[in-house]
Amino acid sequence: MLGGAGWTSLGVAATLACAYVAHRVGWIQVRIKREAHIPNPKKAMPKVNSRVLLVMFHPTDRPDVTRYAVYTKIYNDGDLVARKLEGEWKLMASHGIHEAHRVIRADTLPAFLPLPLEHEVTGHVPSLWSEPKVVFEVNITLSYFGLDDKPKQYHATYDYDFQHKCMVQRKQTNEDLL
Repeated sequence: MLGGAGWTSLGVAATLACAYVAHRVGWIQVRIKREAHIPNPKKAMPKVNSRVLLVMFHPTDRPDVTRYAVYTKIYNDGDLVARKLEGEWKLMASHGIHEAHRVIRADTLPAFLPLPLEHEVTGHVPSLWSEPKVVFEVNITLSYFGLDDKPKQYHATYDYDFQHKCMVQRKQTNEDLL
């Protein structure tokens, strides 16, 4: 049987044990919160990507005329801004469709603001629908810098799929240059 002093020391021991457990739980929470705020290096880098669509449209002054345009959207999938974006957009074509070349330059490419490019297809456009062997290819080549000032390069190739009548991404690379 415990006396007054025994109950007192048991109470003090229980209080100290609870304080120790609370202290340890607090430090575990602090460590978890600290680790949550350490940036993930892969996610914290810019990652350039693109989409290419072949779209039919009607000019506002001639609703009876059908035209086609290549809409390209270059965007950043990463958390950080891509800086000093430079490169080119090339349309290679055959069967009387005119080829095109555009220079791409941007100081920054943030994740929330994609870079749109639009090109109206000219020349013998009906070849896209009548010639199965038509070549209609878009190549995008870009170089840019991330947070670490290491140059990175992005390259994508889109081909026209005659069967589905749309652009299909054939190849894509996003790599460090050094």
